[in-house]
Amino acid sequence: RLWLLYVKENKFALAAKYLYECYQNEISIESWAQSIQNLSKSNDKGLQQIIFCLSIAVANAQACSAKELDRAIVDALAEKLEEVQIQALISERLKDIDHDPILETKLLPLQELFNDFTLQYNLWDISLRILFISKKENQIEHIYRLWENLIKVELESKDESICWYELQRTIISLGSLFYPSPQFFPLGFLCKQFEFYFDELKLKDPNWIIDTITVVVPVSIVFDVYLQIFLLPNDMKMLETIPTKVADHILGSLIHLINKWYEGINSSTSELQQFTIAIRHLKTILQNIRTTFLSSRNFQILELL
Repeated sequence: RLWLLYVKENKFALAAKYLYECYQNEISIESWAQSIQNLSKSNDKGLQQIIFCLSIAVANAQACSAKELDRAIVDALAEKLEEVQIQALISERLKDIDHDPILETKLLPLQELFNDFTLQYNLWDISLRILFISKKENQIEHIYRLWENLIKVELESKDESICWYELQRTIISLGSLFYPSPQFFPLGFLCKQFEFYFDELKLKDPNWIIDTITVVVPVSIVFDVYLQIFLLPNDMKMLETIPTKVADHILGSLIHLINKWYEGINSSTSELQQFTIAIRHLKTILQNIRTTFLSSRNFQILELL
């Protein structure tokens, strides 16, 4: 019970070092719980109890001076807190499903949580979170597949009346965590998924993806993304293959973005200038691809800007 003693005596640097050494020894969840059970009157048990105590330890460790505590230990404790939170989230998701009880008895490394639990039980959003906090690079194709699986599962596993709401909440939650990382919150990829296949996905709200993403991402950024992926693609021949219905829908999305952006402009002169420049740029682009979208009703609306 050394940690409890250190905390009571306000020796937070020593308390943090003790916790760090405990993690190095990979003690069981039960051992953790026994060692910290008298810290508070909280009814939390197991993983939640560890999260509670680790949160206090991290906060206290961050308040220590560099002379008192190595910053590497502070960072390591913060990372361990994230890992325990991930394990607790998985445990909560699987509480009504048969699974290996080791999840509730031992603190597991992220890789094991990823391979044996999130992938096995289709917990795609948690899989993305694990990759994110693991700081793994060059995973873009894998991340795309996880996003595709997440979207598919969300739309197929729930009633239509709630599936879009749940998916929207998941995207906003992950976006708040991942943005502005282009690897883990790939705006272009997500917009394509919903804009090109809006008909097949039976999207009742044509502005659903824009209204979802702009909760997290500034409208001006989303506008630039739409220009790059839909009107200025690397392969310009792609524009010729877009069905008229899809093209009209994409241009309608641009109109919605423009309205949303304009409505959000305050009295700032710089914001208005940025908006004006963006509209001029759009009109130049539209003139260059005029023949592709000429039959679109929304194209004619954009030309009037």
